[in-house]
Amino acid sequence: MALSLFYGRRDDPSKSTLQRLVAQFETTGSVNNLPTPVRQKNARSAENIAAVSVSVEENPRQSIPRRV
Repeated sequence: MALSLFYGRRDDPSKSTLQRLVAQFETTGSVNNLPTPVRQKNARSAENIAAVSVSVEENPRQSIPRRV
């Protein structure tokens, strides 16, 4: 393989690695890893805080799991 001249005999990338990189480049136009989506934290929005306040005022003895 021509890459073994550049990388050395045992350090050249495998065939499956090259195929994966080519496929990734063909689909995304880049070989960079895609960023992992981050889940948005929206539990402390003003709307949710107001809804919980109203719920507590209406029934203060209700347990938290049942307050949904």
